[in-house]
Parts: sequence; C-alpha cells; structure tokens
Amino acid sequence: MQKTITNKNIPQVAKKEISFVLYNYNNLDSLIEKRKNTIIDRLNYSTSAWLKGRNQESNSMEDILIMYEQDSYIRRIKIWQKIINRILNELSNEEYPIEYYLIKYKYLENKSDEFLIDKLNLNSEEELQHLIIELKFKIYSYAIKENLYKEVISDEKMSNYCYS
Repeated sequence: MQKTITNKNIPQVAKKEISFVLYNYNNLDSLIEKRKNTIIDRLNYSTSAWLKGRNQESNSMEDILIMYEQDSYIRRIKIWQKIINRILNELSNEEYPIEYYLIKYKYLENKSDEFLIDKLNLNSEEELQHLIIELKFKIYSYAIKENLYKEVISDEKMSNYCYS
C-alpha cells in the first residue's frame, strides 16, 4: 500500500533541521570535516594502546575509521546534501524556478524578506511565508523518501489503519 502525505503540517524537529541544512548548505562540508576531526582527535595511537586493543576495545586507527564510516551525524549530513542538490537541480530546470530563487536568495545568499518579495514578484509577506512552507514541505517529502523521517499519520488517516 502506497502512502501519500496529504497534511502540510511538518513536525517541528523536521522544520528546524530543514532550516538548519538550508542556512548552512554552503558549510555542510566543513561541518563534516569538523566532525571527522573530532573523531580523529579521539585517536589514542601508541604501541601500548595497540597491544591493549588486541584484548579489548580501543581507539586504534581501524576503530576510528569504523567510527567515521558509521557516524550517524556524518551520514545524515551527506544525505541532506544529496537531497538539497537534487532539489536545486530539479527546481533550476523548471520553467519559472521561483522555489530555486527562494533557496538561492534566502538561504544561500541570506537576502532580506523585502528583497525576496521584490525579486520574486510576490505581493506580501504572507505569500512569501506560504512559499517557504511549500518549499519546506517539498524538502520534507524528499527526506521521508530517503528515510530521514517517518511519515506522520493524522488521526483521520489512523482510523483507516486500525481495526474496529
């Protein structure tokens, strides 16, 4: 059974993470690098650490590499990069890519709301906010497809899944 999202309510945690990723899109690689350096700083590399590690868990180079590959923060940031890149690519190919320019000006170049309203030919602040909500919902939908979030089922839809 294919489930679709009909409710435009995005969980608060998802809204915050989407905003964080969009505002920090240009710095995501440096965030990954900082996390990588934090993991490497845990390295306790010496002969005695190596000998100790043969009998119990230690911070050998192999352990650090495994920690890096399995780090959920790094994996999550890489998935977000993939999602945002895909969305930017799709939006830039549209006939009138208003959502692309919204991401570009608001999140990547940190332009003001007045600038956005003028540049995107919007009528009001409310129209801008509505466009932002639509954009975040689109990103949230991609995040669900990438298993970053699970679909939130409303009470009305829940009654369809429950037995009476």
